[in-house]
Amino acid sequence: MLMHQSDSNESWTTFEGSVPSTVKAKLHRLDPPLVRDQVALDEYSKMDELVSTAEEWTKTDKGRRKIKDTAHVILASLFFFEPDEGGIVRATDTSGRSGAGRNQLSGSIRCRLPRNSSGLRKLLTEKADSL
Repeated sequence: MLMHQSDSNESWTTFEGSVPSTVKAKLHRLDPPLVRDQVALDEYSKMDELVSTAEEWTKTDKGRRKIKDTAHVILASLFFFEPDEGGIVRATDTSGRSGAGRNQLSGSIRCRLPRNSSGLRKLLTEKADSL
């Protein structure tokens, strides 16, 4: 494993512990287990072995699940709700009575990707059919 990987694990744990719980839920770390001998940062000749180990992890159920979950979070973070200027409208029930304890908020779901960007085109091409 990388020399001082335990230091990076400790740093991650410290960082995670320092952020509010609302932020912590948004943090993801892809951390394949590296169980081989320690590798110094300047041992470039062993990089292929590290890459192979990481690639093998991506083929495990746990690795695939972690990558998929992280990808879904990243994809979801591209979108946000923008309320219309009118704000909250008091809803009516089917009998025409106002209220019924519910409010209705109208607005639009927006995407953070720039209009006409290659990323947006790719997203629409790959994902729009599955919606």
